[in-house]
Amino acid sequence: MKKTAEKKKDSNHAVRKKLIIAIGAACVLSAAIAFAFLSAGPVANYGDTVSIYYTGTFDNGTEFGAKTNGTPLQITLGSTKVIPGLEQALMGVSAGQEKTVNIPVLMAYGPYNPALVMTINRTGVFANTSFEVGGYYAFRRPNDTEDQIMKIINVTPETVTWDENNPLAGENLTFSIKVVGVTKGVITPGPSAVTPDFSET
Repeated sequence: MKKTAEKKKDSNHAVRKKLIIAIGAACVLSAAIAFAFLSAGPVANYGDTVSIYYTGTFDNGTEFGAKTNGTPLQITLGSTKVIPGLEQALMGVSAGQEKTVNIPVLMAYGPYNPALVMTINRTGVFANTSFEVGGYYAFRRPNDTEDQIMKIINVTPETVTWDENNPLAGENLTFSIKVVGVTKGVITPGPSAVTPDFSET
């Protein structure tokens, strides 16, 4: 009878020991998760400004733009100043995070539109303007708040032909992104529109 009681006591002790170890392991895991969460810093959401370094490439691997050092590119989510695919990719990121995202045409600059290739008479403001084929010309129309950037296709003494499509229109884009920081802010969510100039290096 005494041996049975001792065996039962030893069994209870073993169970308690295993329970203590399990609780200790759970506490350590919880602490590690909490530490990782706190170390990650704020998570980007609408209204926040995300600072990034990036490299952008086409499907064939050709680089179209990059910002890998110096002052990072700053994007305020929901400000309508970034293409939808890039804004979507930055939602939920935190400082130090790195990711590569593939953005399809419809989430980037949209399809190429041939109707945006126009031939204009060189009169009025364009009469004495110097145009270079292959170059770009910035023009602000009346009642417009931003310059329209047009690629010069052809030039004659009487006309100039330009392309108003964004240079990245019709292209799938890939961004390799490193998040430098996230600054919390407040802004009302709105539709995404035009992205910043990605030609800077």
